[in-house]
Amino acid sequence: MTFDEVLVPLDLSATADRALPVARSLAGRLDLPLDLVTVSSPFEDESVAHRLLAHRLEATRGVAASCTVLRGEVVQAITQRATEAAAVLCLSTHGRGVLGRTVLGSVAVEVLGVSDGPVVLVGPNVDVSRFGEVRSLLVVTDGSLQLLPHGPIAWLAQRLGVAVRVVAVHELGGVLAPGTLLDETTFLDHVDELCGSFRAMGLSATPMVVRDQHATTALTSITGSCPSPLLVVVSGRAGRPDRHHVVAALARDASAPVVAVPRVVVHAG
Repeated sequence: MTFDEVLVPLDLSATADRALPVARSLAGRLDLPLDLVTVSSPFEDESVAHRLLAHRLEATRGVAASCTVLRGEVVQAITQRATEAAAVLCLSTHGRGVLGRTVLGSVAVEVLGVSDGPVVLVGPNVDVSRFGEVRSLLVVTDGSLQLLPHGPIAWLAQRLGVAVRVVAVHELGGVLAPGTLLDETTFLDHVDELCGSFRAMGLSATPMVVRDQHATTALTSITGSCPSPLLVVVSGRAGRPDRHHVVAALARDASAPVVAVPRVVVHAG
């Protein structure tokens, strides 16, 4: 699994524009071109939208960048473009409310539910004016993460080439891992195995296990103590809205961008 560009959906508002510094930094670090896109209605003059996008190219200096005006239903147009371009999506989120749709915005939460690749969420607590080069990855596991050699998390870690911290929150009370919790030994073995997988890629990897804390609170606190991090979590797909709420809470509270990666399902045979 590889990705060929960083795609930034914009609605030409100041809130959406907050994603631009983060997208620019990621594109530079990943050595990928950047594409700014907006979706125009059939009744709008496409040239106006293209001109407004072009003004935003000033914020992407230093990386190869282009702008594209799409037509059609917003979520479908964005996800189709992302699939065709094999893109990492990067978009800003809102900071209001407690429900996933309110916090993320209706477009963001729908994109998150259908995207086949990583979705980078730039929340309201990310200081985009000071966002620089990514220097660490915090990879969150609930005891079920499969770090496949060709999966999106492995790709992201290898391309960034930064230090990795595998963060596990034990006794989650159904926040990240609904159902039966893993026993202590199995859980620690899982964390060590993940660290070993990252080390096999030539990366520095250390484990961190947090106990008896609410997952969102613990992860937000850890994020604030690491150098220029990205917080990587597995998002839900159809039928798993519980994970969207966790992602939404982290995007709302964390001081670092949250990378939501779709769960990879491994079929027997």
